[in-house]
Amino acid sequence: MTRRSVALSLVLVACASVPLDASAQDRVRLAPWRYGAAGTIEMGASLGVGRIVDRAQLDVGPWIGWFVADRTELSAIFWIHHVERSRAARSYVTLLVEPSFHHRFNDSVLGFLGVGLGASHVDAVGAGFALAPRVGLKIVLGRAGVLVPAIQVLYSASRIVETNEGTVLAMYGAPSASFGYAIAW
Repeated sequence: MTRRSVALSLVLVACASVPLDASAQDRVRLAPWRYGAAGTIEMGASLGVGRIVDRAQLDVGPWIGWFVADRTELSAIFWIHHVERSRAARSYVTLLVEPSFHHRFNDSVLGFLGVGLGASHVDAVGAGFALAPRVGLKIVLGRAGVLVPAIQVLYSASRIVETNEGTVLAMYGAPSASFGYAIAW
């Protein structure tokens, strides 16, 4: 070893052994991860059920969400719905983009309100506009798990009906309760 490399090594050891003051330590220490902070990403899936008079519905849907700001999330949700009505059954799909706003009740429970906008497609009818207001809770479990119980109503306009009084846009409303699980990082 040359004298120069020995001197450089001693300088590095001396610098590393000097303690930082409290304010410098706070700047160096990483902030703890907190669900709902800007930059948080989550991926999950939900299972939902709904029932109105003569109709029963089962929903399954994966989603991915990104908190664009603290407590403000933008999600992409893909739902597959199966509806049984009287003696007929029909399945359809919905793709939504949902901005949602979260209120922190404590470190592990957040309430949220979101409105999904997108499209639905029914085989026999075709594609149409979809609107889905949703309200629920996000319960953080451990470091990365999130339980997501929610209630939503999916409004789907996939058909135009001609009547004697003019043209009407037919809307289909389907309330459902869902329970999901996500992994967040």
